[in-house]
Amino acid sequence: MKFVIDTNILIDKFRGGKEFDIFLAKLDKDSELYLPSIVFFELFSGKSSKKERVTNDILSLKKTFHLVDMTLEIAKKAGEINRDLKTSLDLPDYIVAATAMEIGAQVVTLNKKHFAQIPQVVVY
Repeated sequence: MKFVIDTNILIDKFRGGKEFDIFLAKLDKDSELYLPSIVFFELFSGKSSKKERVTNDILSLKKTFHLVDMTLEIAKKAGEINRDLKTSLDLPDYIVAATAMEIGAQVVTLNKKHFAQIPQVVVY
C-alpha cells in the first residue's frame, strides 16, 4: 500500500509526538512511504529550522521516503481541487491531496478534517 505523509504528522514527531511511530508500527513490509516536496517547503518554513539539528532532521527524511516533486499533473489536479472545492484549505494541503490522488495513495495526517473535505482523497 502507498502512503503520502502530510507535514503535520512529521512536525508532531519532531516535537516528540508518537503518532507517526504508531503509524509505522502498523505497516506491513510492502508499504511504500511518499513525501511531496511541498512538505519540505513547509518544514523549512518553521522558525525552528534555523537550528542545525532541525535542518539535519528534515534533510534526513530523504533517506526514509520516496520523494515526489510537483509535476504538471499534480499541479493541475491541485489547482482543480482548489478551484472546485467549496472550502478553503492551505495551499500545501491541495498539493499533498493531489499527490496522493496521482500516485494512488492514502494521506497520513493529523488533520483528517481538512483532507476529508476532498471526496477523492482517502485518509488513513
